[in-house]
Amino acid sequence: MVLSQVLTTRLGPVEVMYLPGDKPPVFFFPGGHCRAASDCGWRLYTDLGHGLLAFSRPGYGRTMVGRLNASEFVPAVSDCCDLLGVSRTAGVVGVSFGGLQAIEVAVMLPHLAPRLVLHSCAPSTHSYPDTRPERLGGPVVFSPALQRLTWHTVSRLVASDAGLRAMVAALSNRPIHEWWHTCPSMTSAAPVRCSGPWTPATASATTFSRDGRTVPPTATCFNVRWLAPRW
Repeated sequence: MVLSQVLTTRLGPVEVMYLPGDKPPVFFFPGGHCRAASDCGWRLYTDLGHGLLAFSRPGYGRTMVGRLNASEFVPAVSDCCDLLGVSRTAGVVGVSFGGLQAIEVAVMLPHLAPRLVLHSCAPSTHSYPDTRPERLGGPVVFSPALQRLTWHTVSRLVASDAGLRAMVAALSNRPIHEWWHTCPSMTSAAPVRCSGPWTPATASATTFSRDGRTVPPTATCFNVRWLAPRW
């Protein structure tokens, strides 16, 4: 069982999960409804031998720093690194809303962010919620009383081919039958490149490196090829 710990920073207690590895660690910022110990993709990096430093963002887990925005939380991230003796990383990863925190860390702590990886959190020009039913229903279905049932329902839905098709159809401007066959391993955890016509607003994974190169988005939610060789 993977256990998290609470570190005392200048901003207050911050919950982290630190797993040393044979390769430099990855900074990992989970999205909504997740805390530091929630595996929403970090195992793909640890399976490659990388260490992991995952954070519970403000408002999640045992992080008690008040109502801070992503920029204001960066000093606490820096303190955690100092307390754990982390001075080098393989990159910074942000999932969903955690992408905002990952970007701020990459900008404000460039020496700790040789790469920036954004999973399912590409910026969009569309407002959210898009519709009145979403504005009214979102707080209800994701309330503390119902969110466990909601995620269980979503998990059951995407476990089937038909359900997964229904969920990802909105990620493209083209009919799903035109490109679904190019993603034979859509349900697999293995990184697979795909020619799906993803739009900038919904690209699943984008990687940026300090040398200016950009790894194109892929169809899978988690693409870890960027971490491959030479550490």
